[in-house]
Amino acid sequence: MIRTTGFWEKEKKAPLLNLENNFMQKDVEAVVARAKTWPSLIDGLESVAQDQYKEQLEQQTEIDRIFIHDAERTFSDDGNRKKLMTILSYLTKEFGDYHQGLSYVTSFLLLTLDEATVINILKNLNASEKYTKGYWKSQSVKSATDGYVFEDLMKVHVPEVYAHLKKHFIQPDTYCQKWFVSLCVHVLPFEALFNFYEKYLKEGNVFLYRFALSLVKNMKSEILGTNDVSTLYAYLRLDAKYVSEQKALDIVKSADDFDLTGLDVEKARQDAFDTHLKARLEEAARRQTELANESEDEITDYSTSDDEDEDDIVKKVDGLKI
Repeated sequence: MIRTTGFWEKEKKAPLLNLENNFMQKDVEAVVARAKTWPSLIDGLESVAQDQYKEQLEQQTEIDRIFIHDAERTFSDDGNRKKLMTILSYLTKEFGDYHQGLSYVTSFLLLTLDEATVINILKNLNASEKYTKGYWKSQSVKSATDGYVFEDLMKVHVPEVYAHLKKHFIQPDTYCQKWFVSLCVHVLPFEALFNFYEKYLKEGNVFLYRFALSLVKNMKSEILGTNDVSTLYAYLRLDAKYVSEQKALDIVKSADDFDLTGLDVEKARQDAFDTHLKARLEEAARRQTELANESEDEITDYSTSDDEDEDDIVKKVDGLKI
């Protein structure tokens, strides 16, 4: 996109570019060349022709209202909005669900890569346990679970911040989505964001944990220095009002300081799920069953007992894949 005629004039006020800070504009060709190396960083990704998905995209005639809203919150130009909406429509059918974070990542990649390459990257990320499989769902158990994996790691590596956030009842699934699901689009300035993507595409989800640890360590003094919850959230989302561009670069760079080579991700996820989420999901399932029963007309006979209903719910939650 950024090499098309009139792009910068049309998109000078685009929300997506709020943190661009002249990083791409000062050397468009160098930035595009750098982004073209990204597919080679992804395990198992094959190169694709630019017209590989052309026919499928042309068939996306019905655009859901949510895609329209998300495109309007991203680009200013109608043509760029349409391109984003078309790809989101196609990917949502492919993935079977949608999360706004997918819109953020898609729009960022479209700035420097053609549609076929963007789709190919996103399909591979969504299919791989190493990357974002299960993240781009309207209610993602996987991303919430990884938030608690991070919290468990924070308890070990940055215990003071862990204790401070717990004191204020700030749960990781209320702030980690911006890092994990949206992959830091609208969080990091673009220079730091490019560094972030290159590390993430090479290393996968383990880098997300290391980045998150680096963030809370680098923001430790600020976080511990306030008891205001709204300010704490502003620090966690790296609000530009509080965080310099250099500090954002330092956060990405110092993620390398955390050695997680011994981390058993699968076990850590299962432990986090069992400890933090399983009971909540069981309760939600029970409540859903209660509401369904309340809506039935004059139920006078039950074929199962309450205990049997609970057992069914527990079995259902136990069988969840995370």
